[in-house]
Amino acid sequence: MDGLHNKSALLINCSRNSLALAEINTIQPIAFHCISAGVYGFPPKLVAEIAIQTALTYLSEQQSNLRLTFCSFLESDLEIYQGLLGRV
Repeated sequence: MDGLHNKSALLINCSRNSLALAEINTIQPIAFHCISAGVYGFPPKLVAEIAIQTALTYLSEQQSNLRLTFCSFLESDLEIYQGLLGRV
């Protein structure tokens, strides 16, 4: 398994577990930031795609009403999220 694939799997698990814990503990809203993006070598667009898809899948499968916010520190990351979320 290559490094990027492994990082993707870890990010999916991290996101899914965070959503489940928030739901179990009735924590709302929950905010996801661009974890591992950019400076840590994980492509920001891939981070956003994984975070959004994992959240949408979780919300649908669990019929969850969790409120989510995706936050970013960089304008370029914000543009990525806005572009991807505009297609949802």
